[in-house]
Amino acid sequence: MLAALFADCAAVPELRDAFLAALFDPPRAAVAQMLERAVTRGDLRADVDRTLVLDMLSAVVHHRALFGHAPTPERGVEQAVEALLAGIAVDHPRLVAHSRELTQAHHARA
Repeated sequence: MLAALFADCAAVPELRDAFLAALFDPPRAAVAQMLERAVTRGDLRADVDRTLVLDMLSAVVHHRALFGHAPTPERGVEQAVEALLAGIAVDHPRLVAHSRELTQAHHARA
């Protein structure tokens, strides 16, 4: 569905820009804030190219959503994030363990 919507507005630059801004900017801004907080806490390396990390984090979900060739299961997203974190985290094992603890606590409350 996203591919068809994008195709419909691709020829009109103003429409394309508005579509992309409405669809991608809010979640991208939220993740950018999360990355900044992680760097400030010392969880991620300070030299990380945050724009590249944003692109990499969204690539799996957006690629599959646009082309519809495969589902985007929660575990698949987790695996992609863990693989990326392995290269940018200051202490990857500790960060993954902490994340899993938070997830388990969240699910226990739900």
